[in-house]
Amino acid sequence: GFAYFSGAEFTEANFSGAEFTEANFSGAKFTQNAHFFGAKFTQNAHFSEAEFTKDAHFSGAKFTGKTDFDGAEFTKDAHFSEAEFTKDAHFSGAKFTGKTDFDGAEFTKDAHFSEAEFTKDAHFSGAKFIDFADFSGAKFIDFADFSGAKFTAGAYFSWAEFTEVHFSGAEFTQNANFTGAEFTQNANFSEAEFTQNANFTRAKFTQNANFTRAKFTEANFSWAEFAGHVDFSKATFEEKPIFEYALNSKSYKARFSCKAAPEDYKFK
Repeated sequence: GFAYFSGAEFTEANFSGAEFTEANFSGAKFTQNAHFFGAKFTQNAHFSEAEFTKDAHFSGAKFTGKTDFDGAEFTKDAHFSEAEFTKDAHFSGAKFTGKTDFDGAEFTKDAHFSEAEFTKDAHFSGAKFIDFADFSGAKFIDFADFSGAKFTAGAYFSWAEFTEVHFSGAEFTQNANFTGAEFTQNANFSEAEFTQNANFTRAKFTQNANFTRAKFTEANFSWAEFAGHVDFSKATFEEKPIFEYALNSKSYKARFSCKAAPEDYKFK
C-alpha cells in the first residue's frame, strides 16, 4: 500500500520483498543497513535527498513507477544489481561514496545520472538502457565498468570525468555523446559498437585510449586530446572518421602529441 516516511530516521530497515503502491522516503535517514531486496514499487518511489549511512540493498528490486533518488547520499555500498526500472529513474546529483553496483540492471525509460558522483568502483556491466541515458557531468573518481552495457537510445556522457573506465564490448545503438569528457587514466573501448554517431569532440585522454576492434558508423574526434598511448588497431569505420574540424576558415585537429606537429600526422 501507500508508505509515507518522508524525513523519518531508521536505525535498521528491512523491507525485503515488500510491495509498495507508492512509497515516499524522501529525506529519510538510514543509519544502519537498509534492506530492499526484491521489493516492488508499483507506482512512484521517492528517495530524493535520502541518506544511507550503511549499505543500501536494492538488488532485484522492481520499480514500476517513476523512481527518484535525486540528491541521495550513499555513504557505504549501494547495491542495485538486476534491479528493474520500468519508468524514469532519477539519480541526478546523487553521491555514491562506497562501491556502487548496477550490474545487469535494466532501465526501460530514461535514466538520469547527471552530476552524480561515484567515489569508489561503479559497476554497470551488462546493464540495459533501453531509453535515454544521461550521465552528463557525472564524476567517476575510481574505476567505472560499463563493459557489455547496452545503450539502445541516446547515451550522454558529455563533460563527464573518468579516472579509469571500461566500455569494452558496450553497444551504442543510437548517438553516443562524450563531448568534453575527461579520461584521466585508461579508457577501454575495445570491441565497443557505435551504430550511429560517436561524438568525442573536445574529449581528453591523459593516458591509454584503447579502441581496438571497435566498430564505428560515424566518429568525430575533432579537438580531442590524446596525451598517452592510443590504439585503433583493427577498428572499423563505415563513414570517414573526423579528426579535424573546420570553423571560420580555421582547422582544428585532434592533438596526439606535444612532440609532433599536427600537419605531420598520418592516418593511412
